[in-house]
Amino acid sequence: SLYQEALTLSKTHHDICHEHVSSTLNCIGVLFSHAIPTGHDKILTAFQQALDICTALGKSNDLQALTIRYNMARCHLKSGTYEDAIHLIEEVRKLRSELLPCSHVDVIITHLHSAMAHDKLGQQDKALDLYRTFLNIFMPIYGRDHEYVEQAEERIADIYVARNELRKAFDAYFKALRTSMAVRGHHNLKTADMLHKIGLVCNELSDTEGCLAAFKEELSILQHCNIGN
Repeated sequence: SLYQEALTLSKTHHDICHEHVSSTLNCIGVLFSHAIPTGHDKILTAFQQALDICTALGKSNDLQALTIRYNMARCHLKSGTYEDAIHLIEEVRKLRSELLPCSHVDVIITHLHSAMAHDKLGQQDKALDLYRTFLNIFMPIYGRDHEYVEQAEERIADIYVARNELRKAFDAYFKALRTSMAVRGHHNLKTADMLHKIGLVCNELSDTEGCLAAFKEELSILQHCNIGN
């Protein structure tokens, strides 16, 4: 692959313990995470090799090393090793906060991904606190029309559904729907999925009119996207 060739070139022109080699290994890990999302061992190996170089260079806590650690945390999040993800995310948050302003997106995003890990572990109270912390910090700086906001709002609604707090779930899904439409436009599968969830909640609330309206709009979007025809 091009990345493997780049790694060979990096090792040819630089000592193995060189930041360019570390950067190339990190890029290989990121590439693997998209190309072979189930190959977690291979992905983590690339990230660990990149991090080992940073450590050997005495740069284990600089921003590049923290990016590598965070990529490792995201890999753990995808692979289901949520405790490892939380440990790395919290570590990176602390160190990034010492190097970057608290308003920097690379600091704020740690709250979202930590929330997702706690959410997957069934720790709903902790997850809700972290989702809300993320939204309270992120939105005043970067606005609400962002996919990160959509993710947090939808997950909050999902937790409310799991708790059978359906009125809160309905309100949270509507916020997520508004954000989804602002970010992606009307005719997309994510908006359709959000409408489907709203329809299900309306059904549980015995809101027949709202249920039908949501499902009709979902069907219209799916037809527009040539799905279900």
